[in-house]
Amino acid sequence: AAEDLELKLGESPFSKGLALIVGCEKGQETEKKTFPFLHGVMKDVDLMEKTFRDTLRYCTWRVMNPTKVDLAATLRAVASHSEYPPSYKRFVFIFAGHGIHGQIVVTDGMVRITDDIIVPLEAKNASSLATMPKLFFIDACRGPLQDPGVIVASRGGEVVESIKVPEKGNMLIAYSTLLHYEALEDTLTGGLWLKTLSSELSTSMDSIMDILTTVRVKVLEQCTSGTLQNSSGIKIPVLQVSQTDDTLLEKVYFLKEAKSQEEGEAMDTSDVRTTASHTEVTPPLHCHNPVLPTGSALRHGQSVSGPAFAQLNSILSSNQLKLNERYVEDTASGVTRYKCELYCVYGREDSGYHPTKEGSAEEAAQKLLPSVTRSLTPRGGASEQVSAVKRLQEHFKKEQKEVKYDTRRTPTKKYLSHAFVPGVGRVEGKEEKSEERAKESAASEALKRLKLA
Repeated sequence: AAEDLELKLGESPFSKGLALIVGCEKGQETEKKTFPFLHGVMKDVDLMEKTFRDTLRYCTWRVMNPTKVDLAATLRAVASHSEYPPSYKRFVFIFAGHGIHGQIVVTDGMVRITDDIIVPLEAKNASSLATMPKLFFIDACRGPLQDPGVIVASRGGEVVESIKVPEKGNMLIAYSTLLHYEALEDTLTGGLWLKTLSSELSTSMDSIMDILTTVRVKVLEQCTSGTLQNSSGIKIPVLQVSQTDDTLLEKVYFLKEAKSQEEGEAMDTSDVRTTASHTEVTPPLHCHNPVLPTGSALRHGQSVSGPAFAQLNSILSSNQLKLNERYVEDTASGVTRYKCELYCVYGREDSGYHPTKEGSAEEAAQKLLPSVTRSLTPRGGASEQVSAVKRLQEHFKKEQKEVKYDTRRTPTKKYLSHAFVPGVGRVEGKEEKSEERAKESAASEALKRLKLA
């Protein structure tokens, strides 16, 4: 599970957060209750993955039909991961499947929501998530009861060590239904609550608390409209009321943050964390990087830069790649100094402390530039990608043959790739910091074997 998480984070280094989406459609028979196969769970998982990945810009990790051991290992990997990318601001857990009385059903038994899912991710057990809001969306029954409704007359009417964080706070647990009650499912489109939640997350700029209230109302409207039917075509005469337990310490926005990232605009919910001696500012990921005079204030969407910084950003942006930057402000000595940390898919580097942001950004860029230019090189006045992987595949295109790659993590936490080349066999590259660079290394070695380098 830890290796799977590493790969996911490596594929999405600039996402807004991590969304773990768990679905269990398989039925199970226990002494007290029989849980039938859920035909709509796959739809739920597909829908939530698409919403968080494509619309909300989250790194999504999909886990289907886990055992108790599988789910525990997955949560342990999330909790024990030492450092998430600086752009990650939220952790989201989503479950679709059976449940009853504070537990969810997996393929080989029951898992307690509080003790087995929420507690392992509390601050004392998951230090890298300690300052992140953690949101849990559970679409499962919580008991056997159904709500038939009553007829009444209507009436008007970022972990900083010196910050102390609550051990059990900064969480939101949203359930699709009340304790002891069933949750409704459409066998064709999935859970009624998750489907409605996905729609609101994809279209509403409101905070998550406002969205959950809207979802609660809309689900009730669907229940009372008389349009809901079971698999036999019989109208469902019951209601469903969702429930939320909230200890969040800040307002959480999903679509608002995703749109602000796209537009490169400053956000009201920017990530600024302050201690007695340090202030960390994480700007949005789409940075247009105009050159500002030394000493100018850094605004979201802008960055000071020198020649190396400008060259680095130009090469990456022309290849539709992103440069993520973070500045750390140090005032411990009474003099303000800046440290810059730069990240892209080809690695990460940081600088020492400097009197200006420009100096720190330039030093970090000088360190990162060589690893980028190994695979991305400017030509003819413009920057375009020179990919060994692409060149190798083009060589075999006419023969309609394909080069395949096997890339894995090494014990040193780097990546090693093998290219399986037609007519040559397996070619091993060098260990690299990222999966992309490892594949490039293997492809480059293969080009040498074919005397095409």
